[in-house]
Amino acid sequence: MSWKPMDTAPKDGTVIVVYADFTELDLIPDVFHTYYEESEGHWDLIDESLSIQRDLIRTRTPLLLGWIEVPDSSRLAGKRAYRDGEPAREPGKLHIH
Repeated sequence: MSWKPMDTAPKDGTVIVVYADFTELDLIPDVFHTYYEESEGHWDLIDESLSIQRDLIRTRTPLLLGWIEVPDSSRLAGKRAYRDGEPAREPGKLHIH
């Protein structure tokens, strides 16, 4: 499996795995479960506890070098993530379904 270019990544809320290069900031490269937050126009992390990485991904998209589909063995495989704007959802909360 090889990393696909970010310009081909799904922007419909589908959860994917991205490869982010943080070496210029003296942080190691890493991979994250993420999805495109269409209403806000940026990529966002599933794991909201990673605040530094979340802020970097939101503001420094060029650091995202590629993406792959979530492996079938993951509970997030084939899932979509949503935030605000979804009917009958709590504002500000992340929902995966």
